[in-house]
Amino acid sequence: MAEPTAPHSRLSGGTLTALIAAALVYAAFVWQTSTTPMPDSERWAALTSFGLLTLALTLQGSATVYDALGATVRRDWRALAVLCALLPTLYLSYSMAVREFSLQGLLAAVLFAAVPTLLLLYGQGSRRPLFTDAVAMLYLLLSLSVPLLPALELPRLGGQVGFFAYAAAPLLLVLLAARAWTGVGFTWYLTARDLRLALLVAVVVLLGAVPLLNLLGIAATARADLGGRFALLDQLAQAILIYALVAIPHNLLLRGLIQRGIQLSSEYWLRQAQHRQHDGSGSRAALRRNLPALLGLAGAAVIAGLAQLATAAWAVALVGGLASLGYGYVYWRTGKVTAAAATQMLVVWVLAIIGYNL
Repeated sequence: MAEPTAPHSRLSGGTLTALIAAALVYAAFVWQTSTTPMPDSERWAALTSFGLLTLALTLQGSATVYDALGATVRRDWRALAVLCALLPTLYLSYSMAVREFSLQGLLAAVLFAAVPTLLLLYGQGSRRPLFTDAVAMLYLLLSLSVPLLPALELPRLGGQVGFFAYAAAPLLLVLLAARAWTGVGFTWYLTARDLRLALLVAVVVLLGAVPLLNLLGIAATARADLGGRFALLDQLAQAILIYALVAIPHNLLLRGLIQRGIQLSSEYWLRQAQHRQHDGSGSRAALRRNLPALLGLAGAAVIAGLAQLATAAWAVALVGGLASLGYGYVYWRTGKVTAAAATQMLVVWVLAIIGYNL
């Protein structure tokens, strides 16, 4: 008689990888904030809030979890309502713990979750991006860029990241699951080819960004202190946090939604205009085939540069927009938000070491 086989683990490779990613991000946050002086109650509030947001973000990088979440929220609107209500609830809890609660801030948190939810739900069932999708994405981008939201940081003293800037990424993923907008490319699996392309484009962007910043009169500030007993751990933790707190939210919005949305919309309208025309061959046919992707890449770069104008000098915004072309190219070639985020992390990390804040 054959031996009974062991039961299959419910932790798929994607889920296990997501949990490892969550542990790395949380450990980096704990390490970076360990020297920040703050009351014990505020430290506990910051670590708890950050931990919940990190799990909400990383677990959705597992296809198993994301597909199950999407099926649930599309089947029952109350599940989506509960998930979206978690953001204002977490804001209420954390802001009260650090004594920065305001009714205006609570209203902003409610609107931050409710407005894109209603706009995206309007397009449920449509396979192509709609105008309401564009409004939802621009609303989130403007909310974070203009600052329409309270400047609540995690942690409050020596903040590593804005509460709403970090919360935007898991919120976006929940809304995309409800919208059934597939192909965004949020996965923790990066092949050797993905990583090589991310590294190559990062090198090209850096070789162009540093001379251009100097040419435009943006001088480097004091370099980061690379000495000390734990210098390597500090730099590794900083790289992990840049990836999770800056690059992932940035690329989810600008690559996975805006760039991909422009591309899908362009493909739809071009099909409508050319459905009776033969593609032909040669460079002109290749340009027509790649035109939607190029429009998405250029459109996202322009929007990225304009968004930076709200908080940075025009020269920095220009360089940021040009660098965004590199991040968009990686997304175009790999189809993975996380690969584009790896490129941005390397660029921002190296520039920070040199003394630039891009």
